[in-house]
Amino acid sequence: MKTFRIVIALALASVLLACAAGCDLSLVGNLTVGSVENATSDKVYLKFALMEGTRRFVLKAEGGESVEYTGTLESGKMEITFVYGERTKTVTVTGEEPLEGGFTAEKGNVMVTFKTDGQCKNGEFTIRLKP
Repeated sequence: MKTFRIVIALALASVLLACAAGCDLSLVGNLTVGSVENATSDKVYLKFALMEGTRRFVLKAEGGESVEYTGTLESGKMEITFVYGERTKTVTVTGEEPLEGGFTAEKGNVMVTFKTDGQCKNGEFTIRLKP
């Protein structure tokens, strides 16, 4: 019983340490096939053959930077939501036309959430902070 408590305490400490270190990616109920992901504090790159569910990333803005985004999707529908400061911006991309746009971010975290409406095929997205 004592060993079990130690294992639970170590597992809990590991989770808390990882979150305190600044987890930049969180997975929420996903199906992804052929996925390539690259996330840094100033850029997110997501490419997949098939995706269903949600992906979250965090960018760290110094303030006044431009958040620029581009993307394509062969089929399906996806919402990309940006939460920065007290503002929220949501854009929708379908397989019909490429996505391109941007906005100016305040200082702090920019939470980027990709959420599919059903299955999406052959998507590629880049989001970056530019001074």
